[in-house]
Amino acid sequence: MTRSRHRSFQTFITLAVSVAGSLAAPAVAQPGATPAVAAQPPEPARPFTTADELLDALATADKGLASLTARVRYVRNFGAIEGGEVQIRSGTLWFLAEPQSSVVVTDPDKPAPAAPPSRKRFAIDFTTLQIGSENRKEEKSYIFDGEWFIEKDAAQRQIIKRRVVPAGEIADPLRIGQGPFPIPIGQRKQEILARFDVTLVDPLEGIPDAPSLRILLATTYQLKLVPKPNTDEANDFREVRIWYRTTDLLPRMARTIETDGSAAEVLLIEMKRNPLDHQGKSFVTLARFDGQTPEGWAEQVDDLPKPSDTDK
Repeated sequence: MTRSRHRSFQTFITLAVSVAGSLAAPAVAQPGATPAVAAQPPEPARPFTTADELLDALATADKGLASLTARVRYVRNFGAIEGGEVQIRSGTLWFLAEPQSSVVVTDPDKPAPAAPPSRKRFAIDFTTLQIGSENRKEEKSYIFDGEWFIEKDAAQRQIIKRRVVPAGEIADPLRIGQGPFPIPIGQRKQEILARFDVTLVDPLEGIPDAPSLRILLATTYQLKLVPKPNTDEANDFREVRIWYRTTDLLPRMARTIETDGSAAEVLLIEMKRNPLDHQGKSFVTLARFDGQTPEGWAEQVDDLPKPSDTDK
């Protein structure tokens, strides 16, 4: 995979994990095989009129989110240097935030210790690929299991594993300076503003004349982020745009323009927060994030260098 193509999937994964910065509410189990859908959170008390206000709300908007599913539409427009090809992939996103342990209060007169961070996992299972007028089945999966970023290609019977978090550690893959996908979702406002010029723009700015998409985005907030000079983000992106639903601040769409002129767009629809199965248990289980290599598949493993290797 070229640098540009690998970077495009960083962009996609970024939006996938950004659901961790979305509002959530407890779900109520219903009988039957269809997963229960969480109750809708209350609408924000007032509309946001500045980027600062929206960033403040997004920084604390992840309370109560344990899992999420959504349908995904991913459009990749490669730059002229790569032939200008347009690819459209469709599939399903799975997200799970797994608590690591409970907090034990031993002295009620002292402040309770902070709860340990949850281990965030996500998977995207693509099932179809469209190139031009050709639409075909093509199964590809992208998994982050908390430590490894895994690509599974069913047609090629190949799996590629890249460790992005040291063994035994918990890291936020979106946290600037900590994770491998440094895009501002669910982060402190000051960290975002240190690396990006952020503006709140009209929700339909930059949207093509596509009626269905314009209707979908009419009731969103759009943040436009331009990397500041001499930042890591400036090496990859000219700009990042993210749309959030006004009702609950769930991310609806993200679009990036990269330094080589290529573009990526991700649309999330039919989002279900904290879905439950017919037994009242989480519909999203650890089995969704299986990174084991199937028998007969080729495997490539890229681990992080050992400390002794980096000291040489």
